[in-house]
Amino acid sequence: MLKAVIFDMDGVVVDSQPYHFKADSIIFNKLDLDIPTEERDTFVGKASRKMWSFIKNKYQLDQPVEQLMQLDKTIRIKHISAIEDVAPMPGAVDLLNDLAQNNVRIALASSSPIEVINILIDKVILRKYFHVIVSGEFIENGKPDPDIFIYTAKLLGEDVADCIVIEDSENGVRAAKSAGAKCIGLKNDNSGNQDLSLSDKIINDLHEINYHVLNLIMKKSAYNHVP
Repeated sequence: MLKAVIFDMDGVVVDSQPYHFKADSIIFNKLDLDIPTEERDTFVGKASRKMWSFIKNKYQLDQPVEQLMQLDKTIRIKHISAIEDVAPMPGAVDLLNDLAQNNVRIALASSSPIEVINILIDKVILRKYFHVIVSGEFIENGKPDPDIFIYTAKLLGEDVADCIVIEDSENGVRAAKSAGAKCIGLKNDNSGNQDLSLSDKIINDLHEINYHVLNLIMKKSAYNHVP
């Protein structure tokens, strides 16, 4: 039975991926980096430390990873704080209401810094729905490693196998499936070219799912694993 739903934030709860791509451009320009779009797409959902370790090694940057992460965080917070027309993803509010009415535990687990999470969640006035909010900063190994979803499920007091994760990135889907959770892959053009094929179900819009659909996915999965 479905016990909890864990949402990614950017591109799932909040329509914020364009803001992050713009922040990326500002940061990369400051570092004189010319990173092609197809490579930037691979960074979506990925933990900051993993992204900057990769960029530092590939592009032979002199700055320590910690300094690059801090530069990223400072610019990203400033850029996103100034944005006024932030909106929830279509269908997000309806889905959150439906889950709450069915007494499902709800969490947010994002690779974004906690300051960015707080800014965006408060701009769209959705904080009240989440029993737990987790940033990739809270754990050692971020997405695509499974730690963030294992940690979030533990905070919720639920077995991760009883949770469904909703993600828009390949990194997020891989993390969810590695953790042992079920996963809904949300196609989002603003998230770039993402391989969501490991998902238990792929959707084009959050209006395609509700409590009953998610519960059926959980029940079907349990049935399929009966010896």
